[in-house]
Amino acid sequence: MRKFGAILIILMCLLLTGCTEIFKLLHDAVDSDNPLSGKDTNERIVMCLEETYPEHEFSVVESFDKTADKGVFCDENGIEFSVHTLLYDNIYHFGCEDDYLAVLLKRAELL
Repeated sequence: MRKFGAILIILMCLLLTGCTEIFKLLHDAVDSDNPLSGKDTNERIVMCLEETYPEHEFSVVESFDKTADKGVFCDENGIEFSVHTLLYDNIYHFGCEDDYLAVLLKRAELL
């Protein structure tokens, strides 16, 4: 019982002083300076796409399904493409793979 009490006191001191990585992660998850803060996966995907292709605007057609590892998005012209394989999905980084360029190249071949 004494060990448990001592460990509990030490953990409380660490949490209250903000010296742990847990406090930093919790703070960054709701930090207004963090562009990923408060965004769901679809919003993060759109941010990622607009960073990669700044001349386009994107929207969600089919919400990203983590179990299927796929979502469908479209650009301002209605060109639909899939997004898959989330490379990063945490508080600080986000990245995904998309088929947008492949779809554009296939459409150019057909014209």
